[in-house]
Amino acid sequence: MRVLVAIFCFCFLFQGELYAQVGGAWVPYGDRYAIVVMGGNEGYNTNLYGWYWGDTYGTVTQLKTKYGFIDSNICFLAYGPSAAAHASEVNDTSTIANIQTAYSWAAQKCGPDDLLYIYWIDHGIPTAFKVHDGLLALSQLGQWTDSITAKCIIGVYNPCYSGAVIDDVSRSGVISITSVDEYQVNGFGWAGAWRTGLNGGGGTGPSDINADGHISMTEMYQWIAPLSQAAGETSSFDDNGDGTYNQLGQVGFAPTQIGSDGYYGTHFALDAWYDTFQGLKEEDLKAQEGPFILKIYNLQGQLIKNEKVDKYYEAQYREGLTKKGIYIISYESQKGSLIRKTVFFANDL
Repeated sequence: MRVLVAIFCFCFLFQGELYAQVGGAWVPYGDRYAIVVMGGNEGYNTNLYGWYWGDTYGTVTQLKTKYGFIDSNICFLAYGPSAAAHASEVNDTSTIANIQTAYSWAAQKCGPDDLLYIYWIDHGIPTAFKVHDGLLALSQLGQWTDSITAKCIIGVYNPCYSGAVIDDVSRSGVISITSVDEYQVNGFGWAGAWRTGLNGGGGTGPSDINADGHISMTEMYQWIAPLSQAAGETSSFDDNGDGTYNQLGQVGFAPTQIGSDGYYGTHFALDAWYDTFQGLKEEDLKAQEGPFILKIYNLQGQLIKNEKVDKYYEAQYREGLTKKGIYIISYESQKGSLIRKTVFFANDL
């Protein structure tokens, strides 16, 4: 008979009735996708071309090497000799038609457990981004964003007047961070600073402010916004879906208050999302109506089992199908994650 020893995630030995941990845990996305846009139409020998290329290509490299994005899950749109020299990594030129194709690709690929990360370097005006072959209306970008279903869409926008995009793309499940508000030009090197923050921060301090091993989007904003403000610019943030951005220091940016800008973003990073769940007894879980989703992760955060079952006892049975090792197990229903525990299977199958 298999010996099963269950311990709480806070390392208390399980005895008798099982209780769920109250709180949450960082868990991986199903899949992660990215769209990286190098917009504009800069002369190839200009500083702007070098900056645009450096920030976008640097982001693609960062996503793959630091955050483990799969190459085929990144759509990189750029132009010019640098793009030609890295043809195997650039998907196409950053035209309006190709950007639409990229968003259609994301809409086809992304599912409700997935992340889409958008990193956009470009010129801007209050109503459009200036992509390689003309003006892309922000309202059009909003429609394309609305076509995508994902657990979270994170949009990072560097253009001048980029705060103007927020009311077009804002909705539940979308986090938007812009270099400036809708009235400002961008002169501070915000795009490069953003990459520095995603690498852990610099001389101004760590970007993983709470030191939990994950840089949430709210933490990224809290790290970069003071740099913008010191340069006389107002980086802006929206994550509550109300179509209105807030800024660091404003009453509406309140990461500890549910429904305020900044709260939702504390739960999402590029590598994982923070799954909050209720502290129910196992007997309460049994009383919940199915179906249930049984998810089992190894200690590296990889999802190794994801099964739908109609009743709780079926999920219990499927626990025993896991091989020897230590795992994190989650039972999920329409109400969210109801119970989570760490288990050690002592014997092989």
